[in-house]
Amino acid sequence: MTARSSLFILVALAVAIITSTANAQKVRIFKKIAAPETPPPGTELIEEMLPPDPGVAGRAITDALENWNSNDFSGNVSEDFEDKSRLLDNFANDVPLDAELRVTGMRNYRPMQKFGRISDSGNVEITTRIQVTAETEIQFNDPQRGFRRLLGTNDFVVDVTEELVPISN
Repeated sequence: MTARSSLFILVALAVAIITSTANAQKVRIFKKIAAPETPPPGTELIEEMLPPDPGVAGRAITDALENWNSNDFSGNVSEDFEDKSRLLDNFANDVPLDAELRVTGMRNYRPMQKFGRISDSGNVEITTRIQVTAETEIQFNDPQRGFRRLLGTNDFVVDVTEELVPISN
């Protein structure tokens, strides 16, 4: 191998490293959704994980996002949400007043946990924590850029609670 060919190989290697570093900066980092690992106090974990009813979880997300459009979003964020105050501050300060959020599709209904407790009325209450992936669209008027439409894919964690009422004859 001549000095010229080894110099060519070194330059090619340097270009490859620089190119791969530049491309690596564009890679999206995935972070695990922060969710409690243990059931809430006063409940018992249920091992049987039946698939959730997609309609129930879908309605819960749609209802929560309808409140987003009415600027009454705080009631739909659990007290256990890890960054609740930061989320609500960003919502109040950074979201345009005329912004509207729509769910355009949902998929990947995945039960994460299921736990039960005895409700105040004495019936069994079952709560299923479900992760759902939703396709969303935000529309608003930007004073500098005009009408904007932003598409996104978001993961939601929803607690669906059902009370089992005994049937009496």
